[in-house]
Amino acid sequence: MMPASAPPSGPTFLRRPEVRGALLVGALALLLALLRAHRATWPTDLDQWYFAGRAMLQGRSPYDAVGPTREFQWSWRLNYPLSTVIFTLPLTLLSVPVARIVFSVLGGGVLGYALGKDAFRRVGAVLSAAFLIAVFRNQWSPFYTAAWFVPLAALLLAAKPNMAVAFVAGVRSWRQFRWIVGIGLAIGVASLIARPAWPLEWLMSLREMPRVVSPIMRPFGFLYALALLKWRRPEARLFFALVCVPQTPSLYDLLPLFIVTRSTREVLVLSLLTHVLFFTIAALGPFVDFNAYAHRLGELSIVVYLPVLFMLLRRPNALDEAAVAATASTPTGFPAGLRARIEAAARLDVLLLLANAVAAILFVWFTTTTNGG
Repeated sequence: MMPASAPPSGPTFLRRPEVRGALLVGALALLLALLRAHRATWPTDLDQWYFAGRAMLQGRSPYDAVGPTREFQWSWRLNYPLSTVIFTLPLTLLSVPVARIVFSVLGGGVLGYALGKDAFRRVGAVLSAAFLIAVFRNQWSPFYTAAWFVPLAALLLAAKPNMAVAFVAGVRSWRQFRWIVGIGLAIGVASLIARPAWPLEWLMSLREMPRVVSPIMRPFGFLYALALLKWRRPEARLFFALVCVPQTPSLYDLLPLFIVTRSTREVLVLSLLTHVLFFTIAALGPFVDFNAYAHRLGELSIVVYLPVLFMLLRRPNALDEAAVAATASTPTGFPAGLRARIEAAARLDVLLLLANAVAAILFVWFTTTTNGG
């Protein structure tokens, strides 16, 4: 008689793909954050929320604490809603360097948890320039990208309301709609109770910001409207909403585009394109000022948006309910047979994965050695 196989060892929760995804991506974010802390001296976007939160706790206006010639020297006044500052208040208990690391690890962990059931197919997303620069810059894109996969993460969409609006357009169920809108309204009311005058202060700060436009308003951006041909698909509605939202051109805000991907190859191609965009911009620099940089980045971002649009247009204008159910119920995270998966992968996918790994290493080297990003 064959002996019964021994049950897997270790805590049960560690065998969940979501937890393993959170630990793996969180560990990667920790490594990147520590490397950045050791090699780079430039501030991150978290710094402005940090000092704004300190001012708020002292009973002062957070919008008067940040900006040129102000307590925290920044190129512009605080252009985020008060909800962003409220979310980062716990980090004010830490020093700025430690707060940066904690924020990066939390972002990586939340995104890793969200992608956990599909980690093998979506691994390329965490090698992308979009994810890497989000970690280096302490940006919210890993958090609100996770909100697509984990309903509770909708709480974090309130930190960036313009993206919350885009995610509402792509909701897949009334439950998800209630989560996003309900949490957003609750946090909005709480912020008004905390500081009733903040909307006016925020609008005054926005007037001093550089002009921002939607990707759809840039050259050839009208082509993005073709996504509406697939309006029955939630990811198509999300894509269209994302390109319509006014935003300062950035690499990290490209991270939600990985929601549109449906195969390993699509993920890897999109990831590689974010690196092409990054190194192209680096080769064209330095720019005379931020406006020149943002303008050129906005124009060149078409090399990322158009392929994503092509991915959408190849699909039928219908939601494949069976595929969605299978994805939701069948874990495809990093399994015991990882070697078998790699050996079974198409040669082109393996080459794309290697190219992304090399590009990610070059990105980290360039960003830390040039002390920018």
